[in-house]
Amino acid sequence: MLPSALGGMWDLYGGVWGHDTERRNVFEFYQLPSEIRKIPLRRWQLALDVRPRDFSFDPSQDLLVLVVNEET
Repeated sequence: MLPSALGGMWDLYGGVWGHDTERRNVFEFYQLPSEIRKIPLRRWQLALDVRPRDFSFDPSQDLLVLVVNEET
């Protein structure tokens, strides 16, 4: 069982589910497992120096895209 996205942002792409946490600048990513395809469950976290408003990613390109507010 995977945790819910308590921070409110989440995305699913290429068999990887990513979401922000309650701290909003820490993201968790889960590679969804498959017994048939022999894919194990993997989990990793990423702490950022910014608070994004939105995000997307593409694990096949090792790409994370963030939308942030410009500070005035």
